[in-house]
Formats: sequence, C-alpha cells, structure tokens
Amino acid sequence: MGVNPLVWLENLWLQFNAITWMAPEAFMGLTRLEELHLYTNRLGAFDYGALAPMTALRDLTLRNQAGGDLGCGGKDSWLNAAGVAAAVASCGAAGSPCAGCAVG
Repeated sequence: MGVNPLVWLENLWLQFNAITWMAPEAFMGLTRLEELHLYTNRLGAFDYGALAPMTALRDLTLRNQAGGDLGCGGKDSWLNAAGVAAAVASCGAAGSPCAGCAVG
C-alpha cells in the first residue's frame, strides 16, 4: 500500500460550497495542513477536537455558515497557530457536538 498523497497537503480551500456535513475521518492524516477554509457553507456544527492532530494549522476560517454559528469564544476565524491551538483546546475539549461526525 502506498503513501496517501494528501498527507502533503498544506492548504485546503472549501469555501463557497454547500457543505452540510463531513465524515469523522475527513481530516484524517492531514497533519501538515496549515490553512483550512470552510467559510460560507451550510455547516451547523463543528468538532474542533477533529483538528487536534493538525499541529501545523495556523489559519482557520469558519464564518458565514447558513447552518448556524460555529464560533468558539466569540470568534470564527483564526490567523495564527496559537489562536487555532487555543480554539482546539477550548472548544474541542468537550468532544464532538454532533454524534458520529467531525463536522455536521
């Protein structure tokens, strides 16, 4: 079995789609990811804990969701690794807000 080429992915731009749900394994293996942009979709919940393995993540944007507010501590966008790590630690500690999904 070969190495998954997505492990080298550093930027993932999924904004302006109609995403309503993502499987728990959606972010599996993306440990080198530095930017994740999910803004302007239809997500109604977000499991910040799913981002814990992504220690390189420094830019996360979740704003403008038709499904509801995905904010953590009053914010829905982080532009540095310390901010992302704080959101994961604070809002990811309680586990997934939705049973069986990473993002729902």
